[in-house]
Amino acid sequence: MNDRRPIPSAGLIPVVAVLGALVLWASAFTAIRIGIRSFDPFTLAFIRFAFASILLGAIALVRRPRVPGVRDLMRIAIASLLLFVVYNVGVNIGERTVSAGAASLLVATAPLFTAIIANTILRERLGVLRAIGVVVGFVGAAIVVSDTSGGLRFDVGAIAVLVAAGSEAAAFVIQKPLLERHSPREFNTYALFIAAAALLPAAPAALGQVLVAPLEALAAALYLAVGPTTLAYGPVGFCVAPDVRVPGGQLPVPAACSGRCGRVGMDR
Repeated sequence: MNDRRPIPSAGLIPVVAVLGALVLWASAFTAIRIGIRSFDPFTLAFIRFAFASILLGAIALVRRPRVPGVRDLMRIAIASLLLFVVYNVGVNIGERTVSAGAASLLVATAPLFTAIIANTILRERLGVLRAIGVVVGFVGAAIVVSDTSGGLRFDVGAIAVLVAAGSEAAAFVIQKPLLERHSPREFNTYALFIAAAALLPAAPAALGQVLVAPLEALAAALYLAVGPTTLAYGPVGFCVAPDVRVPGGQLPVPAACSGRCGRVGMDR
């Protein structure tokens, strides 16, 4: 008689969520590379989050997310500025001079920042296996980058991407305790609204650039809004929720998907 018990289907949800987010994030670097040829870094970020806010706003009209308290709203605002504004503008600036592959290598350092911040603020330990995972993820990204022609240069663009990686790591640490009281959908809805509002000064430039931008640039900007933003950040929020124990919201996995791995994982 077989005593094995089937794995609960709920346990596979985080795995599928992470894999989906990784694929979407991997594709974001190429889309940014296409979009940044026609839009400046702030404009591309504004178009991305303005459209994503419209999508989540339509969902919010139906599902009515809870309104957070003032203290939580302030924390969501800080996480939003770090995760959506600083990170994405930084990557946009970086990809003007850094190849998409090299940018993915630099962003793969985010788990290292997360481990340090989570250890300091959340008192979470980064065990030996997780530390090995960070190294494997970074080495895997380096292998991918070694096949690109752009190479890796520590110029202003590279520094901007490193700043972006650090801000993203800090945002995931801030986000984790918020998910004890708010669902990932609620967090993402308010965070994207705040990000779009913060980037509103770029709206006039966005209008002018949209009118003359080629179709491929417009398609890249809209794809960034739908895939790597609206769809991908939901799984991340799920994986840093309190019932899924993750150091700072991230546990590295081997690099794949254009080097954009070593990002998010989970253990139970």
